[in-house]
Amino acid sequence: MRALSLIRSMTAGFFSLALVLTASASGEGGVRHSLVPAGKWDALFEHLQSVSSFSAQFSEARYQAFRGTAQRFSGVLRFHADHGVAFHYLQRRERLFLIRDNTLFDATGGTPENVHLPGDARNLIIAVSRLVQWDQKWISETFRLSGEYRNTEWRLELDPVSNDLDDVLMNIVMHGSDTRIQKIIIHQTPNRRVEFSIEDIELHPGWSPRELDRFFPPHS
Repeated sequence: MRALSLIRSMTAGFFSLALVLTASASGEGGVRHSLVPAGKWDALFEHLQSVSSFSAQFSEARYQAFRGTAQRFSGVLRFHADHGVAFHYLQRRERLFLIRDNTLFDATGGTPENVHLPGDARNLIIAVSRLVQWDQKWISETFRLSGEYRNTEWRLELDPVSNDLDDVLMNIVMHGSDTRIQKIIIHQTPNRRVEFSIEDIELHPGWSPRELDRFFPPHS
């Protein structure tokens, strides 16, 4: 139960022309669509898929019906295509979580320890990891997409069509500008959601080997 609560807390973790996007995998593994304006959507999807590493400041607000105010946390989000996704929580109590190979690790103590999860929580972890990596083939097979684009601002909704996810989340809403994701809102139930804001994104930070060992420590 503690592991499930941890993951649900973390994951809750990516337009004025209104349109509906029905996505499917193309021969190249991208997303085929009929969006207007097509060029802007193509540029967004291609950029998200091309990023191999980044770091960003994040703030997380967790809303539940029985709480009067949201729980708020903040920290640094790091992604490296070869090493995984790292959520470094710095507020209240320092915690470091890694998502690697569709598995969650608690690396707070320096040595990653596998966090054993029930199936629904594991599916959420896989979703977060693949969204951060913008796995277009998986996204097109797992979600029905809809959204709108206005000038440089966009909004994208992802409604699960996969049986692995439709029982554990309602939908995901992503807000951004140009090729930057600014907010991810995960609606788990009508009374529970997590808003994940991303700022100060630095692409391809060029971490040193020491920094990689610090933020993406190897596991046995």
